[in-house]
Amino acid sequence: MLQEVQHNKKVLDAQKEAILLLQTISMESIATKETYECNEFELFCAMLVRAMLSDAPCIFIVSPFTLITTLIEIQNIIDVILKLEIKKDIIMLDIQTNALHYKKESCHVLQ
Repeated sequence: MLQEVQHNKKVLDAQKEAILLLQTISMESIATKETYECNEFELFCAMLVRAMLSDAPCIFIVSPFTLITTLIEIQNIIDVILKLEIKKDIIMLDIQTNALHYKKESCHVLQ
């Protein structure tokens, strides 16, 4: 699972860095799990750590509530982001929720 994050790093160095980040959010146990063994929130956290370790200057979180269907509020995601002290810009788009809200409706921003 952690070998995918190694952008210009040795695999062992990338793994150590990822495990330290997972320890920060008390999720180091997922480092050795297969994808099918993780729950929705664990998968989200693994993807977030991978994104942090990439060379990309921004992290885009698209439709988090299609992945994390058991969360009622966004606070759990925000808590993880704050604990990780991410130095990148984070853009979160919940396309599914917005699609249902605006389906067959005009956007009333200017009215």
